[in-house]
Amino acid sequence: MKDGDTMLTQSEADLLIALEKIFLQTPSIKFPIPGKNTRYPIESTDSHEKFTLAIVRGGKNRLKCSYTELNKANVILLRVDTEQGVHINPDGVDVPAPHLHIYREGYNDRFAHPLPDSFINSKDLVQTFYDFLNYSNVININDIHISVQGGLFDDTGEVSKRLEK
Repeated sequence: MKDGDTMLTQSEADLLIALEKIFLQTPSIKFPIPGKNTRYPIESTDSHEKFTLAIVRGGKNRLKCSYTELNKANVILLRVDTEQGVHINPDGVDVPAPHLHIYREGYNDRFAHPLPDSFINSKDLVQTFYDFLNYSNVININDIHISVQGGLFDDTGEVSKRLEK
């Protein structure tokens, strides 16, 4: 463990990950442009636990994006990386992108795993965000609206037709 890391027990982290969560306000999520990031507060359905969801976009590669769920102490519980290349776990195992980081006691988010099958299409950043919300147990995702600021997938500013709902 590195100096300054906040420690959770594995059972605490597993409990926080498993909690059903909701956005504090029914948000209109503004998907960040490349090189930018945005954060949204969420909480457990009983309002006892607070969390943050973060979307971080890569600058040059428009498909490079990370989605992160942090607890109130800013410990990363879950993180999806879409285009970050091969991740080398502390045990030496290589995990290609896209991959999912899950908190592990003593290592925080340093271990990655292949994306679960519940992630439909990691090249579709908005779909991957919805899949991440499902995986994170955010239950009011049908109430959110995602607005996309041009250039999500290519240099022409074209966004897939599915996103124009």
